[in-house]
Amino acid sequence: MSSIKDHSALAGILHSRGMEKVLPDKPLWKLKVSDDEYGQLKSTLIEHSDELDEFGMEAAICYAEWWRRDYNGNIPSKEDVAVEIGLDICRAGELYMAARMALQRNGFTFIHSIKRTEYFRTLLNQGGLPIRYIRNNEGNMGNFSRFLKGLVKELSSINYDWNNADSSVI
Repeated sequence: MSSIKDHSALAGILHSRGMEKVLPDKPLWKLKVSDDEYGQLKSTLIEHSDELDEFGMEAAICYAEWWRRDYNGNIPSKEDVAVEIGLDICRAGELYMAARMALQRNGFTFIHSIKRTEYFRTLLNQGGLPIRYIRNNEGNMGNFSRFLKGLVKELSSINYDWNNADSSVI
């Protein structure tokens, strides 16, 4: 059974941001986890690899940060995330379920496709854009730049007011 002390990495992140808990209306990338904090979260998960189910929010944040910081192309997998965090590959399923259940318990909305609920995709998308992948692959930055230019062009064609507080159209 884990103690409050065992969750000190998560508690430190929340405390430094004036939060008591992670809120479902705020994507995990908005926590702006530092390199040191990410390292502490990974260390916590490694240290408690036999009880990952009790460290679900740490796992969820690590999924998000892995996507943002460490994803480098190819089809992402649960195993990729576990290994990059430093866990044994056999713990990938436990890490995934811990993260997924933590988001569910905390009221996060999951992405739904026509066929199913996209739990894995939701965990990754909590990290926002895959910054490392975009930065390290010239072609991807070009594609992303084209996307942004197209977005601006489209919004310009409908006379979008950029000062409008309602960004739901985007």
